[in-house]
Amino acid sequence: MQNMFFRFGMARNLSFVFTYHPNYFSREASRHLPVIRPRFRNGYDILCNHAVFNISTFSRLLPSDTRYIAIVRDPLDLFISSVNFFSQKSQLIRYIGAVPGNKVQNLIRNHRYDMDFFSYTKNAMARDFGFPKSEDVDIVKNKIGELNNIFTVVLLVEHFDESLILMKRYLSWKVRDIIFIANNVRKQNGYSINDLSLLDVNTFRNRNKLDYVVYRFFFERFWRQFEAESNDIHMEVLNFKKILKEVSAFCNSDSIEQNVDEPLHMLETRWNEQFNITYDDCDFMIKDELTFIEILRAKQGSELPRRFRG
Repeated sequence: MQNMFFRFGMARNLSFVFTYHPNYFSREASRHLPVIRPRFRNGYDILCNHAVFNISTFSRLLPSDTRYIAIVRDPLDLFISSVNFFSQKSQLIRYIGAVPGNKVQNLIRNHRYDMDFFSYTKNAMARDFGFPKSEDVDIVKNKIGELNNIFTVVLLVEHFDESLILMKRYLSWKVRDIIFIANNVRKQNGYSINDLSLLDVNTFRNRNKLDYVVYRFFFERFWRQFEAESNDIHMEVLNFKKILKEVSAFCNSDSIEQNVDEPLHMLETRWNEQFNITYDDCDFMIKDELTFIEILRAKQGSELPRRFRG
């Protein structure tokens, strides 16, 4: 998603919010990292770096007509993915590294390994949406209501293509704007749901109850929005899937290594205009986050001082 917004903004010479950190805007809702004001732009158009959401903070930086977009994922899938990711040597988080044996199982069964109210493996979505540290029913209900009024679309990881088509319609984007190649996707290894018992799963649902509140609410809202669209949205999704397959085949072909200049020509359909995909497009679709950010920083004059680089 971030790569998509980077490409959208770059193509239109829009301005991004960047801070004195390589790729984070904030780590908590109450404050954000110092912002680097761009030398070549006035104001900001897009904020899509890692952040904990706070509408007051975001709205002070972004235009009044900003559309807010988020994405949610099944909490158990998110938990397992986080444990796998943060167990890697290059990404290791201390408390996860301290868990012995079956990490997904022991994090659920032994409270002492993950005692904070929020963490990377406990109600991480609720934390990133800016929920307070409370399970009080009224407080949680009020926060959900607030978020419901703020976010235009909340996408579903498990229904990513459908989500992008719905977002495209709400934002009046074109199909070309939502083309992507899966990037930074972990291979199918490590822990899985097969490492958990039914009791573990039930315990997890209680342990991460805030994330389940968030996920269920936006899951149901997404499908109400989706089904409220015209009937051809189902055909548009199928058309989009077909385009993605063609783009993936083109970008992964031998021709790209041979520097062949002939682009991929996508014909006009009921849901998209005619457009071309070049090998430069392919390159940007798979560009890693930090490299892409450096390009955008240089373009708008928000370079990170050397002493703040990793």
